[in-house]
Amino acid sequence: MTDMETAPDIQRYTSEIIPKLKPVQQAVQYDLKDSNITSKRTYDRNSRDPDIVLGSKVLIHDPTTKKGESSKFKKRLDRSIFSC
Repeated sequence: MTDMETAPDIQRYTSEIIPKLKPVQQAVQYDLKDSNITSKRTYDRNSRDPDIVLGSKVLIHDPTTKKGESSKFKKRLDRSIFSC
């Protein structure tokens, strides 16, 4: 069989399957939204706001490694500044 002979079958199949897949797609989208809400609720229950007040010292994370420096010996949390 050539592609031309099977083309009408493919078009008919896709026209039949697309309406059947729409409810499945909607159900999956609903489940993903519900899962995201549940995950956020769990995360928010175990998290808390940081206790940083104006003028307190905080550490700054510096992920960069300059040319000529070894990343193995680099201190990433070495700069402390005052919060403003």
